[in-house]
Amino acid sequence: METEMEMDLDKMSHLPEHISERILLCLPVKDAVRTSALSRQWRYRWTTLPIVKYYDNVLIKNDLVRAVDHVLLLHTGQIQTFELYLERTPCFGEIDGWILFLSRNCVRKIILEFQNCDPYKLPSHLFVCDLDYLEEDVLENLISNCPLLNNLILSNISGCSCLNICAPDLRDLNIISKAQDICLTGMTKLASVSISLESLPGDKKIDLIEFLNSLPAIEMLWIKSHFLKYMVMDYFPDITPLVDVPLSYLSVRVDFRDVKEISTTLCLFKCFPHVKAVELLAHKTKKCCEPNTSNWKAMCLMNFTFNQLKHVIFTGFYGFKSELDIINLILSNAPVLETMTIKSRSPDEGLKASKELLKFKRASAQLQIFLDP
Repeated sequence: METEMEMDLDKMSHLPEHISERILLCLPVKDAVRTSALSRQWRYRWTTLPIVKYYDNVLIKNDLVRAVDHVLLLHTGQIQTFELYLERTPCFGEIDGWILFLSRNCVRKIILEFQNCDPYKLPSHLFVCDLDYLEEDVLENLISNCPLLNNLILSNISGCSCLNICAPDLRDLNIISKAQDICLTGMTKLASVSISLESLPGDKKIDLIEFLNSLPAIEMLWIKSHFLKYMVMDYFPDITPLVDVPLSYLSVRVDFRDVKEISTTLCLFKCFPHVKAVELLAHKTKKCCEPNTSNWKAMCLMNFTFNQLKHVIFTGFYGFKSELDIINLILSNAPVLETMTIKSRSPDEGLKASKELLKFKRASAQLQIFLDP
């Protein structure tokens, strides 16, 4: 009878290995280590976990270093993923050592997140890692040494005037940078791109057509901050629509007082006639007047088709004539448009928009227009 009771009390010790591993993977590593006290069978189960997560906002530096050193020293399996989240000033020297250890043991994913500290410069020995995914501020030489990389976020990149990115397996790219040039090479699988350039361009410009042609598989494109200014056109070229490009979502931040930004936005519309959803974010970057009406109308009279466009969101509406013209252009040439949402900066502008919208011809019979406010 006593033996049966002991067996009942020790059911945890006889769990299948895949069940116990799933339990341990739900725990931060310091709690997973504590499970070694449950029984003899659990003593070393944590040492073979493929994912090591460490969260800390309490331990002082020396205790933290000892804890992570202890985990890495006793771990006997392959660490595929290493995650480190610290809320205090981290020990960068020791972290360099941990990354060196991981890079020599075929780590495939590293996530580092530090609160309230200086930027962390990744050590060079990480560059030889075979990584599937990396989320951290890195330089282009790291990217070129990660042939399996498929998701890349470059945030707050400074000190680099040109970003040359070559990652043939990359599918998702998000850039926030002060760079003044971006070159994407061999990105035949890239499906989602978000680019935000924080500084205003000088003499350097990015060729819009060349940039778009480098994205043959693009499905979702966000043009943020000042990036549109880097691609402005001095003229409205005769553009061949990219009918084989599967772009379905386009988001553009535009200054509707800048005729070059407007013409570049129209070029984007011409390039992607099959887009299904468009987001326009109006903003002001400098003091200037609205564009010349005759020039603007000449552009709008060109042949535009939005045969698959279903949803439009216009955020930050100021009430400029150019904004109303772009809305009129879309309404007149989008036969399957289902919703258009206009988010004004003030109730007065919203009222102005509602009065003007009543005058516009609509190509879509099922269209619903929403004004906010």
